Amino acid sequence: MRSDRAMSKKANILALFHNHEQVAEAVGRLEQAGIDIKKLSVITGERQLQDVQRAFTSTSVKPAKGGESTPPVWPSKAVVIWIPGVGRLVVTGPLMNTLVETLEGAVVVKGLSAVGAALLRLGVPRRKVSRYEVGLATDDLLVAHVDLREVDRAYASIDMAKPTETEVVNNL
Repeated sequence: MRSDRAMSKKANILALFHNHEQVAEAVGRLEQAGIDIKKLSVITGERQLQDVQRAFTSTSVKPAKGGESTPPVWPSKAVVIWIPGVGRLVVTGPLMNTLVETLEGAVVVKGLSAVGAALLRLGVPRRKVSRYEVGLATDDLLVAHVDLREVDRAYASIDMAKPTETEVVNNL
């Protein structure tokens, strides 16, 4: 995996979570580790949006060096998209921009939804994109868009929240 990362200056860490509290915990841990939350994207079902927002405002991670714990901040901008077989999804963060660019550019990738095409643009191998599309029917997806020097720190922070699946891909 390290040789793949060396080809690009940026990487994306994708993590699927079964519940919103885990996503909020991962975001809090990433923020605590010094990862800018503006580099994080979340995809969740619209029906679960209020639960995710509630998890974000009720979950806090204790700072490493004392002080008050604060909940991670829920992003203020989001886009809602409908995917056949999955339903409405809410997308926040940089992935939202990639998704909108994909839709505006009329990029059609045979057999993939707009979310799948956006994930493909992030460097997710085509053979794995459908796994994430199917996973979004029940799970939430967190994507950390990080510099190579942040990958290990970000991966460890996400892993502490116990995702069901985690993968690092280059930003091609």
